[in-house]
Amino acid sequence: MVYDFRTDENSEELTLPGTHAYIWSLKPAEAKFHCYTLTAGHEEVLEWINSLDSDKDRYLDALRAFLLVFSVTDGQIVPRQFQLSAGLAAHWGKNSIVNAGTGSGKTLSMAIPLLMDLEAVAIIISPLKRLQITQAEALQRFLIKVLVINQDVELSPLEIQVSCILFQPNCLPRVLRCFRE
Repeated sequence: MVYDFRTDENSEELTLPGTHAYIWSLKPAEAKFHCYTLTAGHEEVLEWINSLDSDKDRYLDALRAFLLVFSVTDGQIVPRQFQLSAGLAAHWGKNSIVNAGTGSGKTLSMAIPLLMDLEAVAIIISPLKRLQITQAEALQRFLIKVLVINQDVELSPLEIQVSCILFQPNCLPRVLRCFRE
């Protein structure tokens, strides 16, 4: 389910593209109003978003990212400042480093740029299989399509398609050799 701002309740019919289109249709004042009504107890997030007010595009991106996260998590997750900051930095083509403890919400920082651009494709390299599974499950909860590739997964090259990018099977052995050396 997805939280629907039009009805102020969860909707089984609403999809990520539908939510995305609605949030992009909001005027800045409407987006700001929704954010203000949802952030009781999360004033530091609003302060950070408001600090972007001098750059209208980044300010609106922050409002949209906030609303997208809230919506695709059925109103369960209010993103924190570090998550928005890191996720939007990636969306804006900037580098960021997140140094936070286990279970603190770093995966949401990876999800935000994918939520902001529905055509985006990300390659996330995780050193542990259990971490791959955990991150894949988290990204799926954000309605993001995920494909995990490791030695335990048996997929044919035709099954390995992400969006409009076709996996090139002849490239994988070269990549794996680099990691083994």
